Amino acid sequence: MVSGYFVLPGYLFDRSADYRPVMRFMKKGLLLYSAASFLYLPVNLYAGHLKHMGIYDVFRALVFDGTFYHLWYLPASLLGMLMLCLISRRLSFPAVAGISLLLYGVGLFGDSYYGLIADCPMIGEFYDMLFQIFTYTRNGIFFVPVFLTMGAYAAHNPPKAKTAVLLRVFCLSAIVMITEGLLLHSCGLQRHDSMYLFLLPCMFFLFALVLRIPAMPSRRLRAVSTGIYILHPLVIVLVRGFAKVIHLEGLLIENSLIHYAAVCIGSAVISVGLVKGSASHK
Repeated sequence: MVSGYFVLPGYLFDRSADYRPVMRFMKKGLLLYSAASFLYLPVNLYAGHLKHMGIYDVFRALVFDGTFYHLWYLPASLLGMLMLCLISRRLSFPAVAGISLLLYGVGLFGDSYYGLIADCPMIGEFYDMLFQIFTYTRNGIFFVPVFLTMGAYAAHNPPKAKTAVLLRVFCLSAIVMITEGLLLHSCGLQRHDSMYLFLLPCMFFLFALVLRIPAMPSRRLRAVSTGIYILHPLVIVLVRGFAKVIHLEGLLIENSLIHYAAVCIGSAVISVGLVKGSASHK
């Protein structure tokens, strides 16, 4: 949504012919994805993930699934951005938004709602065919376009409701989304757990609230948040290793809430340290 907010309004609403903003986005995304893939290459080699990969497996990892389990977001954002820029040349914003919602709906039934269609003739076979192309519908085709579109809409039509109203609607949306997730999980319907129906209103109103936060210097915050995203799987390994050394596996590993907190804190501390260190050398 942040990417859509900054990059897409000129294309989805004004039919801009200036492709420099989107090209800068694509270039930065590709560089970051290449660097992150290189960083995790030793981990992939150590884990044996590359042993039996054919040419198409490599393509699927690079374009759809990500070269490491958390890196799916980078190729997905690039592919989704490219798709929307292309279709916006021919279609109006309502049509682009409708296509994005339709794609998200198709993705839902390959993700959290998969159990409802898995055994249906033809429909289940259609999704089986899709999963030969990519592993998840949480990708640049089905997942990303609707969030990019919502971000662009928020930039073009800033929410005018009072902050208190936005907060109440966001909390209600979050409660319903959590309930939705728990019900789907308890019913055993999920193939994956990234796409929910009520994730859309939840994110829209959360984003509207974020826009009310007073502006802060963004460059260091962007670098820190990028560091947290890229490095947190390595911090997971560090936390698990540290827990085994001090014999606190039950607290730092088996207790998922404390494990999550430790990884978040560790990722933030390392990222802030790296950003401050790089700034001091300039």
